[in-house]
Amino acid sequence: FSFVVLFTPIPLPVDKVTGVAFANSFAHLSGMILAIILFKIKKCPLGKRPHFFALKDIIRLGAPAGANCFSSTLAQTITAAFIAFLGVAIYNTKVYVANIVTFSYMASLAIGHAGSVFTGRYNGKRNFDAINSLYKRNVYMAVLSNVAISTAVFLLHKPLIGVFTRDAETIRLAVQIMLIDIAVEAFRAINNVSDVALNANGDVKITLASSALACWLCSVLLSYVLGRKLGLGLSGIWLAFLADEALKAVLYIFRWKSQKWRYIKI
Repeated sequence: FSFVVLFTPIPLPVDKVTGVAFANSFAHLSGMILAIILFKIKKCPLGKRPHFFALKDIIRLGAPAGANCFSSTLAQTITAAFIAFLGVAIYNTKVYVANIVTFSYMASLAIGHAGSVFTGRYNGKRNFDAINSLYKRNVYMAVLSNVAISTAVFLLHKPLIGVFTRDAETIRLAVQIMLIDIAVEAFRAINNVSDVALNANGDVKITLASSALACWLCSVLLSYVLGRKLGLGLSGIWLAFLADEALKAVLYIFRWKSQKWRYIKI
């Protein structure tokens, strides 16, 4: 529907921005309906009433994750505003690169979430050695995946950026960002695995505190200092993103090595 709204001459009763918004909403609604249908087909037990204690635990474990998501989204909005002040061309470059490098960390994100399922099962059996072994293996696979894909993206920058623009200055800046992003993705891989692994063990408060600290100290404050005050522009802001991911990775690894997640009751 977005393609029809943007690229075909079919007259519609809404403007292009509103049409894309409707398409996005329809996609989410369709996904929800499909999930409900699959839930019914698989005959997953729902129960007639929610169990009070289970609901309380869900809120206890889920609320920090929701707060973490809210904090990250708010920080991204502020950094987007910093980039917007640098000019339309630079903001467009950011959008192009951000869309392309999304593919760099999809595999590590999948590895992290798949690992959290097994982590939850092992935690139920109190098999902490299996959890630790799984975590280390997943981190290695995720880092290797992110670095390999982001390096390939950097090497193929011309045809990839060429999908969006032919402007030489935009391509030059995008190449700089993609080079920095290889390091960003290496640390992001650790975070994609560590965040959900700690959450699966019930260590949700530490992930919230670590993520919020790194996000606001680096992504927001450092972006402003490097990008605007020191005049490094989009490259400076991407270096701030690198510092954000690196700081989170260090905090997560220290927390994991402390083994305190073993003693948290889920």
